[in-house]
Amino acid sequence: MQFLSFGFMRIMVVYIIILLAIAGCGKNECISRSAAQSELAGRWQQEDANEPGWYERTTFDIGFAADSFKRVLTEWSDVGGGPCPNSRHNEFITGTFRLQDQTIRLSGIYTEADYSPKISGCYNTGTYEKEFSIYKECELLMLDGIYGHEVISMVKTN
Repeated sequence: MQFLSFGFMRIMVVYIIILLAIAGCGKNECISRSAAQSELAGRWQQEDANEPGWYERTTFDIGFAADSFKRVLTEWSDVGGGPCPNSRHNEFITGTFRLQDQTIRLSGIYTEADYSPKISGCYNTGTYEKEFSIYKECELLMLDGIYGHEVISMVKTN
């Protein structure tokens, strides 16, 4: 009789572990303010760039450490011309973030590649301010722009 109860217990333990694993991967698992370092720390890259065939595309690469962030924005266009010579360029941004409920606010400045302040140039200069709704879906970090609808799906790279 003890053998059957031991086998039954093993099955129950496996069942509970499976249920916990499935429950831990539910949609819209929000990141709380207290989880900022443990959930966000590291580098995140956009899983997929904008749809192929678009004339302008942007990719999102961001790293979080403590209360700061560094973002590399790669933009390119199939349409030539305009005041800027390159159809593909990187913009660098550094600053701080604030996490409150389901919102993350990024406040920073545009910089050169070495993260020194960018004073002039062909592309953006000055301050950078963005707010996103933020949540996780399993291993994906999802950012949804509050003031301009841009949904970004990212995976952690380190």
